[in-house]
Amino acid sequence: ISPLVEQENNIKDSLENDLEEIRDQDEASSFSLPDDVLSKGKEMMEVYYYLYAIENYIRLFLDRTFTISFGENYISRINIPQSVSKNIAGRKRSEKKNTWVRVRGDSDLFYLDFSDLNSLIINNWDSFKDFFPDQAWISSKLDELYIIRNLVAHNSYVGEHECNVLKVNFKSIVKQINISF
Repeated sequence: ISPLVEQENNIKDSLENDLEEIRDQDEASSFSLPDDVLSKGKEMMEVYYYLYAIENYIRLFLDRTFTISFGENYISRINIPQSVSKNIAGRKRSEKKNTWVRVRGDSDLFYLDFSDLNSLIINNWDSFKDFFPDQAWISSKLDELYIIRNLVAHNSYVGEHECNVLKVNFKSIVKQINISF
């Protein structure tokens, strides 16, 4: 995963300019956006970036592993819980109705929730047992990331400890996968 740093900076600059403009407008009114919300928001950009990277890294890893094990049309050959299959189908239906929203991806894996990625690994353990020490190892890391991901998804602040957990788990998973390939 290699981000386009120039594009990232343009988005960041644009976002910061928009937020500054909103704050300046708010200061003239009786209600304003507090400075700590803006400063914490800037801190949260890195947290989101890590989560975006690790979630998509895992999706791509699953795709690659399943393709190696079962071929290009692996989706019908892997063990997907029925509830997860229903979620995939529902998200695809919703996407067809809301054509203004960008398509999630060309693989069903991009229609899964973060927690579904963990269950997919566990339900297809034979494909992943050579990559991880055991199921508990990967599950515990993904569970911790899921908790942090939910905080970010619901616009809660993630403190220094949670950031450290995120970074350590991210690096551990990447290192474990890369050593195994």
